[in-house]
Amino acid sequence: MILLWMCSAIVFTAFLAMAAWWGERALRVAGKPTRGVWLFALVAGTIWPVLVPLLRRLAPTREPAIAGVALLDAINITPDRVSTTVAWLPVVDRVLLGVWIAGSLLLLVRYVSVWRTVRALRLTAERRRVDGVDVLVSGDIGPAVVGVRRAAVLLPQAVLDLDAPLRALVLRHEEEHRRARDTWLLLALAVSVAAMPWNVALWWIARRAQLALEVDCDSRVLAGGGSTTRYVQVLLLAAQRTSAAPLTPMLVASRTHLERRIVAMQDRIAQETQGRRRMLRIAGASAACVVALAVASASPIAGQTPTTHPADTTGSRTPTVPARPYFEFQVEKPVRLASASPNPAYPAELKAAKVSGVVLAQFVVDTLGRAEVSTFKVLKSDHQLFTEAVKNTLPDLRFIPAEVGGRKVKQLVQQPFTFATNKSVIGPVEIPNPRRPDSR
Repeated sequence: MILLWMCSAIVFTAFLAMAAWWGERALRVAGKPTRGVWLFALVAGTIWPVLVPLLRRLAPTREPAIAGVALLDAINITPDRVSTTVAWLPVVDRVLLGVWIAGSLLLLVRYVSVWRTVRALRLTAERRRVDGVDVLVSGDIGPAVVGVRRAAVLLPQAVLDLDAPLRALVLRHEEEHRRARDTWLLLALAVSVAAMPWNVALWWIARRAQLALEVDCDSRVLAGGGSTTRYVQVLLLAAQRTSAAPLTPMLVASRTHLERRIVAMQDRIAQETQGRRRMLRIAGASAACVVALAVASASPIAGQTPTTHPADTTGSRTPTVPARPYFEFQVEKPVRLASASPNPAYPAELKAAKVSGVVLAQFVVDTLGRAEVSTFKVLKSDHQLFTEAVKNTLPDLRFIPAEVGGRKVKQLVQQPFTFATNKSVIGPVEIPNPRRPDSR
């Protein structure tokens, strides 16, 4: 089921984001680059939710946890509580899949449009050599690094009018981006978000990763001997006088991140003078990161603890069949009607009156392939006599039980019974609307 899989993926990615946030704090206090934790969270949040279901299908002998099973157990959903909801699950899945595809296509179209704009900008920009660095000069776009395979520094005309020390800081910042191949990382961020546009946690991770790229670049520039005061001055000037180029590493890629970058630089200076307190902050942030990762690994999408019988106190790890029945989307082989099953008897009164109709019944099929009469529930019926006919036939019906991981399990079934043209059929059949003979 796509809906529950999406919810599980968002929960998993949210805890990954929390772990990355604490990991970033620990690394920042230690004076280390921080973008690695966000890139790890981005890759794990994109690949792991897709990889886990595939791995479970390749290893059917293990206790399965198809996306949504653990979440259903966590919120205590029972068959009686979802009789109406389950009928709508396929429709919801199709709608969500359509919205997912449309969102991904829109983002890809936007990225292609940006790529064409940047490509045109590279072709029209003037090639010059400024302070020993080959650059492209535009009107007011930049400073930025454009291109992926052949990245180039793009400078606006305003930067050329700066004093030599300030201009050197700008060039050093963009050269650091180019050496670190940050354009490739930004491309990975864009592709990940386009792959799962519904995952709000992944959007937040991507935004924090962009900030981490800039903060790390700032640290490398200042570590090379740059003046913090002059560097902040350059950032403020760039924010006021230049325009942004989407999906490119820039001196000021986002004005909302500018304040955080300046605060990070100030924190770096203050932390260099701290001793024991600094170590405590690193330890505390690292511990919080580990806890968040542990919670993420225990989330529904990451895995499910094998279900054991409540009376099993031996500590055995052998999974047993849970008492709660599975839904159809949770099993690998759903219930199938056996060929020897009889059709329900057509009520004589309705047969004589040529009344047709449908009964949609819900019940549980056990591991022996028999319907549990006590779980019988009518979801839709065109006549009470049709309902009685289905209920009377239910004990004689035989099914091929559902299977999960090679084991037979109970499954909640929604089975249609059709009464049409003087015969009854188990299964959906197109018939005219229920009618009664005209009274004359």
